[in-house]
Amino acid sequence: MEQFDLEHPPSLGTCPGLGQAFIKAHQNFSGGGNILEFGVGGGYSYSWMAWWITQVYKTSTLTGFDGWQGLPAETEGLWYPDCHRKGNYVHRPEYVRDKARALGIELDSDPRFQFIDGMYDETLTPELQSFWITRCQEGCPVILINMDVDLHSSAETVLNWILPLLSPGTIIYTDDWYFPAWGHDEPNCGVSLAFHQWWARNPGLKVQTLFECETSQRYFEVLEIPHETV
Repeated sequence: MEQFDLEHPPSLGTCPGLGQAFIKAHQNFSGGGNILEFGVGGGYSYSWMAWWITQVYKTSTLTGFDGWQGLPAETEGLWYPDCHRKGNYVHRPEYVRDKARALGIELDSDPRFQFIDGMYDETLTPELQSFWITRCQEGCPVILINMDVDLHSSAETVLNWILPLLSPGTIIYTDDWYFPAWGHDEPNCGVSLAFHQWWARNPGLKVQTLFECETSQRYFEVLEIPHETV
């Protein structure tokens, strides 16, 4: 892992492994690239990545997707913890701007940073997907996807949408993989179920797990992508 002599880096908060995933993505793509974050929330990880982009990885961009309305409903029939009930975790983009400003970053005046506001089933359109596919084809790959989406319903929408944007070396980080404290292990609910269903639908997609921890975070590296996606 690369080491940098930088004073007072910001705290990443409760996202173990994301720092490793961020650096691994830049090792895989030395020229930098696009980072997509689904579930910006209070902006801890967004502002952390923005700081590293301004200080070290200056050719990368960071796009945050959030509806700013709290969680949507979970897929009907699936168990979920009460903390993931519909409407929980309401945040405002101003919180994120304030966190970044405290680090010396004005998000609105730096074209490397942007938000796409709205619920995923409304904003993750074929047109927006085509835009990102074109960026990838023009030599600006998606190098890291940070998924803090909490729910099976959200993860399913995001995973289906990002598939054409992936390339060998892309890193996918996710939170809330499973819920051992409630007796619900993978893959019978939530994000882990969405991933396992996604892999089953796309047998040509090969990934390897690079990190997992007891607090339910994981990240994967894409090894191969299918010739046809579904």
